[in-house]
Amino acid sequence: MSPHIESVERYLLRIVPKLAAEWQGAREEEIARIQALTPHPLPQFYVWFLRRMGRSMGPMAFPLVDFSVNAILAAYADEEEYPIDPLWIEEGYLMIGYNRDNVMPLHLWYDLNERTPEDALVVHGDATVAEATRDFSNFAELLVWGKAGKFRVYTRAQACDGSFKDDAYEPFVCLDPVMKQLGFHQPVAMQGRCRVYEREDATMICKGSLDDERDKFRFYRLGAPDEATIRSILGTIARETRLLVKLDAWEPPLATP
Repeated sequence: MSPHIESVERYLLRIVPKLAAEWQGAREEEIARIQALTPHPLPQFYVWFLRRMGRSMGPMAFPLVDFSVNAILAAYADEEEYPIDPLWIEEGYLMIGYNRDNVMPLHLWYDLNERTPEDALVVHGDATVAEATRDFSNFAELLVWGKAGKFRVYTRAQACDGSFKDDAYEPFVCLDPVMKQLGFHQPVAMQGRCRVYEREDATMICKGSLDDERDKFRFYRLGAPDEATIRSILGTIARETRLLVKLDAWEPPLATP
C-alpha cells in the first residue's frame, strides 16, 4: 500500500466510528468482474477501496449513492432499465457509484483517461447523454472531503459555510500557509481544488470547481466549538491573506439577540 493510500485509510479509520468493524470488502473475483467492465486498468486506489468497502461501506455509506460491486454490476447488466452508451466505455468512463435518486439519478464515474499515479478523475452524469460534469480530481478526495464534512465539521457544536475569493486565481497558495500558522494540518495530501484542514478543536473543508481553469473561489465549511473560535479563524485568514472572506450561513443558526 502506498503512503498516500495509507494516509487515506488512517484518516477514515480515525474519524468514522466503528468503520473497521463494519466495512466489508469485495472478493477478488468480484473485483475481476469490475475490471472486465473497462479496457483500462483499475486505479490502485479503487482496488484498495473495493478490497476494503466493495461490499459495504458501513457507516461511511452515502444516503443515495451505492458504491458496492453489486450495484455497479447490476447497473451494467440491466441494459433495458439503464442503457449505458458504448461510447462511454470506449472513452474511458467506469461507473463507480449508482445514484438511486428517482428524480435526477446522476451516477458517479471514473474518467480513466485523466489519471493520477494512483487514482483518476471523478465525474457525475447520465450515460445516455453526451457530457459529464467534473466533480473531484480523484476518488480519494471525494471520500475524504465528504466524510470529513459529515464526521468532523458538522459534529462540532458550531459550524458555518461560505467562500474565499482570490483575484489571483490561486486561493490555496495563500490559504495553506495561514492555516498552518493557525495550527491546522492536512491529514491527506490533495490536488489544487480540494483541501481538508484539521486541528484538535476545529476542521475546515474547502472545494473549488474543476470546470473553470481560472477559478477564483473556494467554498468552505468550518466546524469548531463555538462562534468565537470560527470568527477568530476567519478573521485571521482575512487579515493575513489577500482572500476576500465571505460567511454565508451558520449551522445551527445563531440565536437572535
